[in-house]
Amino acid sequence: MGFVKLSTDAVVQQKEGVSVVGNVARNSAEHILTAWSFTATLGISSFKLKEVEAIRLALLKSLKIHWSNIWVESSAMVNLLHHGDTNDVRVGVVIANILYLVKCFTSCVFSSILRRDNRASHGLVSHATRHKKLST
Repeated sequence: MGFVKLSTDAVVQQKEGVSVVGNVARNSAEHILTAWSFTATLGISSFKLKEVEAIRLALLKSLKIHWSNIWVESSAMVNLLHHGDTNDVRVGVVIANILYLVKCFTSCVFSSILRRDNRASHGLVSHATRHKKLST
C-alpha cells in the first residue's frame, strides 16, 4: 500500500471551553482513507498540548488499523518533536509517548505543513468545534 499520510490539526476555543483534535489519512495517491476528530472539554490545556495530542492520537489510530508506514504532517508541532518543550511538562510527556510509539512502525516520518496547505484536517476540526459533538 505504500505510506499513509496523516494530516493533523487542533482547535482550542478557550471561551467555549472546548477543544478538538483531528486527523485526515490519505494513501500515497492522496486519496482520503479516513478522517476522524475528537471533541473534549478543555480543562487545563494549551494549544501546544492539543497539537501534540492530535499527533499521538493519529499514531494510536494508525497502530489500531495496522498501518506500518506513515508520514505525519502538522502545521505547528514538528519542531517540538525534534527539540522537546521544556516549558510544559504535559507537552513533554505526550512528546515522550509519541517518540515511544514511533518505534512501533516500520517507517514514520514527520514534516511541517503550512496551515493554509492543511485545509482538510483544519476544516474537519473547525467543523467539529462548531457542532460540538463527538465524532470518531
